[in-house]
Amino acid sequence: MKDRTNTSESNGGLFNGGAITEIAETAMKNYEQAFQTGMKLQMAATQTWSKLLSQSPQEWQERFSNCATMATGVMPAAQKRIDDAVKLMQMNGQAGAELMQKAMAAAQATAIADSQSKWMDFWSSCLTLARSNAGAIAQINAQAFDSWIAFVQQNGEISQNGGRHSA
Repeated sequence: MKDRTNTSESNGGLFNGGAITEIAETAMKNYEQAFQTGMKLQMAATQTWSKLLSQSPQEWQERFSNCATMATGVMPAAQKRIDDAVKLMQMNGQAGAELMQKAMAAAQATAIADSQSKWMDFWSSCLTLARSNAGAIAQINAQAFDSWIAFVQQNGEISQNGGRHSA
Protein backbone atom coordinates (compact mmCIF):
# COMPACT_ATOMS: atom_id res chain seq x y z
CA MET A 1 0.00 0.00 0.00
CA LYS A 2 1.24 3.47 -0.87
CA ASP A 3 2.14 5.90 1.93
CA ARG A 4 0.15 9.18 1.76
CA THR A 5 2.69 11.67 2.96
CA ASN A 6 2.40 14.01 -0.02
CA THR A 7 -0.72 16.12 0.57
CA SER A 8 -0.98 17.43 -2.97
CA GLU A 9 -1.19 13.88 -4.32
CA SER A 10 -3.55 12.63 -1.62
CA ASN A 11 -6.23 15.27 -2.24
CA GLY A 12 -6.01 15.46 -5.97
CA GLY A 13 -3.63 18.42 -6.17
CA LEU A 14 -6.12 20.81 -4.58
CA PHE A 15 -3.49 22.65 -2.59
CA ASN A 16 -0.73 22.81 -5.16
CA GLY A 17 1.20 26.02 -5.68
CA GLY A 18 -0.50 26.96 -8.95
CA ALA A 19 -4.02 26.92 -7.51
CA ILE A 20 -3.03 29.00 -4.49
CA THR A 21 -1.27 31.54 -6.71
CA GLU A 22 -4.34 31.78 -8.94
CA ILE A 23 -6.65 32.31 -5.95
CA ALA A 24 -4.31 34.96 -4.55
CA GLU A 25 -4.17 36.77 -7.91
CA THR A 26 -7.97 36.74 -8.21
CA ALA A 27 -8.32 38.06 -4.66
CA MET A 28 -5.80 40.81 -5.39
CA LYS A 29 -7.65 41.85 -8.59
CA ASN A 30 -10.94 41.96 -6.68
CA TYR A 31 -9.33 44.04 -3.94
CA GLU A 32 -7.92 46.48 -6.52
CA GLN A 33 -11.33 46.83 -8.19
CA ALA A 34 -13.01 47.46 -4.84
CA PHE A 35 -10.33 50.01 -3.95
CA GLN A 36 -10.77 51.84 -7.29
CA THR A 37 -14.55 51.89 -6.87
CA GLY A 38 -14.16 53.28 -3.35
CA MET A 39 -11.86 56.02 -4.64
CA LYS A 40 -14.35 56.96 -7.38
CA LEU A 41 -17.12 57.10 -4.78
CA GLN A 42 -15.03 59.36 -2.53
CA MET A 43 -14.22 61.67 -5.45
CA ALA A 44 -17.89 61.91 -6.46
CA ALA A 45 -18.94 62.64 -2.86
CA THR A 46 -16.24 65.31 -2.54
CA GLN A 47 -17.34 66.97 -5.78
CA THR A 48 -20.99 66.92 -4.72
CA TRP A 49 -20.25 68.45 -1.30
CA SER A 50 -17.97 71.06 -2.87
CA LYS A 51 -20.70 72.02 -5.32
CA LEU A 52 -23.33 72.21 -2.56
CA LEU A 53 -21.14 74.28 -0.26
CA SER A 54 -20.15 76.72 -2.99
CA GLN A 55 -23.74 77.70 -3.79
CA SER A 56 -25.07 81.12 -2.97
CA PRO A 57 -27.88 81.70 -0.44
CA GLN A 58 -30.26 82.41 -3.33
CA GLU A 59 -29.53 78.99 -4.81
CA TRP A 60 -30.14 77.38 -1.41
CA GLN A 61 -33.42 79.29 -1.10
CA GLU A 62 -34.46 78.10 -4.55
CA ARG A 63 -33.62 74.48 -3.68
CA PHE A 64 -35.59 74.72 -0.44
CA SER A 65 -38.50 76.29 -2.28
CA ASN A 66 -38.48 73.48 -4.85
CA CYS A 67 -38.43 70.85 -2.07
CA ALA A 68 -41.36 72.53 -0.32
CA THR A 69 -43.30 72.65 -3.60
CA MET A 70 -42.62 68.96 -4.19
CA ALA A 71 -43.67 68.06 -0.64
CA THR A 72 -46.98 69.90 -0.96
CA GLY A 73 -47.55 68.12 -4.28
CA VAL A 74 -46.97 64.70 -2.72
CA MET A 75 -49.18 65.11 0.33
CA PRO A 76 -52.63 65.12 -1.36
CA ALA A 77 -51.81 62.00 -3.38
CA ALA A 78 -50.42 60.21 -0.33
CA GLN A 79 -53.45 61.21 1.74
CA LYS A 80 -55.79 59.86 -0.96
CA ARG A 81 -53.99 56.48 -0.93
CA ILE A 82 -54.14 56.36 2.87
CA ASP A 83 -57.86 57.17 2.78
CA ASP A 84 -58.41 54.35 0.27
CA ALA A 85 -56.50 51.91 2.49
CA VAL A 86 -58.50 52.96 5.57
CA LYS A 87 -61.78 52.47 3.66
CA LEU A 88 -60.62 49.01 2.61
CA MET A 89 -59.76 48.13 6.21
CA GLN A 90 -63.18 49.35 7.39
CA MET A 91 -64.93 47.28 4.74
CA ASN A 92 -62.80 44.27 5.74
CA GLY A 93 -63.75 44.74 9.38
CA GLN A 94 -67.44 44.76 8.50
CA ALA A 95 -67.06 41.83 6.10
CA GLY A 96 -65.12 39.90 8.77
CA ALA A 97 -67.98 40.38 11.23
CA GLU A 98 -70.47 39.14 8.62
CA LEU A 99 -68.26 36.12 7.89
CA MET A 100 -68.09 35.35 11.60
CA GLN A 101 -71.89 35.40 11.76
CA LYS A 102 -72.09 33.03 8.79
CA ALA A 103 -69.56 30.69 10.41
CA MET A 104 -71.49 30.69 13.68
CA ALA A 105 -74.73 29.95 11.83
CA ALA A 106 -73.07 27.11 9.92
CA ALA A 107 -71.58 25.65 13.09
CA GLN A 108 -74.94 25.77 14.88
CA ALA A 109 -76.91 24.16 12.04
CA THR A 110 -78.25 20.78 13.11
CA ALA A 111 -79.24 19.28 9.76
CA ILE A 112 -76.37 18.09 7.58
CA ALA A 113 -77.80 19.56 4.37
CA ASP A 114 -78.42 22.92 6.07
CA SER A 115 -74.94 22.91 7.62
CA GLN A 116 -73.33 22.04 4.30
CA SER A 117 -75.13 24.84 2.42
CA LYS A 118 -74.21 27.36 5.14
CA TRP A 119 -70.55 26.30 5.06
CA MET A 120 -70.56 26.56 1.25
CA ASP A 121 -72.02 30.06 1.56
CA PHE A 122 -69.36 30.92 4.15
CA TRP A 123 -66.47 29.70 1.98
CA SER A 124 -67.93 31.30 -1.13
CA SER A 125 -68.15 34.60 0.75
CA CYS A 126 -64.55 34.19 1.92
CA LEU A 127 -63.32 33.67 -1.63
CA THR A 128 -65.39 36.59 -2.92
CA LEU A 129 -63.94 38.81 -0.20
CA ALA A 130 -60.39 37.67 -0.99
CA ARG A 131 -60.94 38.36 -4.70
CA SER A 132 -62.44 41.75 -3.90
CA ASN A 133 -59.50 42.61 -1.61
CA ALA A 134 -56.98 41.61 -4.25
CA GLY A 135 -58.73 43.84 -6.79
CA ALA A 136 -58.96 46.75 -4.37
CA ILE A 137 -55.30 46.49 -3.39
CA ALA A 138 -54.26 46.26 -7.04
CA GLN A 139 -56.33 49.35 -7.80
CA ILE A 140 -54.86 51.30 -4.86
CA ASN A 141 -51.35 50.33 -5.94
CA ALA A 142 -52.02 51.27 -9.57
CA GLN A 143 -53.38 54.66 -8.50
CA ALA A 144 -50.37 55.22 -6.25
CA PHE A 145 -48.04 54.28 -9.09
CA ASP A 146 -49.86 56.67 -11.46
CA SER A 147 -49.64 59.45 -8.87
CA TRP A 148 -45.90 58.91 -8.49
CA ILE A 149 -45.40 58.94 -12.26
CA ALA A 150 -47.31 62.23 -12.53
CA PHE A 151 -45.32 63.65 -9.62
CA VAL A 152 -41.97 62.68 -11.16
CA GLN A 153 -42.98 64.04 -14.55
CA GLN A 154 -44.14 67.34 -13.04
CA ASN A 155 -41.01 67.73 -10.94
CA GLY A 156 -38.83 66.78 -13.90
CA GLU A 157 -40.38 69.70 -15.77
CA ILE A 158 -39.82 71.99 -12.78
CA SER A 159 -36.15 71.05 -12.48
CA GLN A 160 -35.59 71.43 -16.23
CA ASN A 161 -37.10 74.91 -16.14
CA GLY A 162 -34.96 76.04 -13.25
CA GLY A 163 -37.67 75.92 -10.61
CA ARG A 164 -40.38 77.59 -12.72
CA HIS A 165 -43.63 75.71 -13.39
CA SER A 166 -44.34 75.06 -17.06
CA ALA A 167 -47.76 75.97 -18.36
